[in-house]
Amino acid sequence: MLMVHASCSDKAHLVWYALTLCTSDMPAAGTDADVFVTLHGKQGTSPRIKLPSRPKDFLRGGEDTFRMELQALGDLVKLTVGHNNRGRNPGWHLNHAKLLDEETGRAGL
Repeated sequence: MLMVHASCSDKAHLVWYALTLCTSDMPAAGTDADVFVTLHGKQGTSPRIKLPSRPKDFLRGGEDTFRMELQALGDLVKLTVGHNNRGRNPGWHLNHAKLLDEETGRAGL
């Protein structure tokens, strides 16, 4: 599990979110491109976040989890996921994503 800390003002209410991205189990489903996410909640939207990755991340049939400490976004309603199409194998087939607000225990999406 990798962690991301976004810069926020000292007075911001910070919350930990857990994001799990599941890559499909089909030929060439994995990617070595840089992956980015934006979390959308009823009370705000996160900045675009580049997920830190290791060579074993985003592989075919894989499940990768990232913890992010961000300003509280309220109930999570949308997740934007993308990549920069770079690398030797940039294509990616994302099967599904799971997003959890660790403070409330509520799953988003």
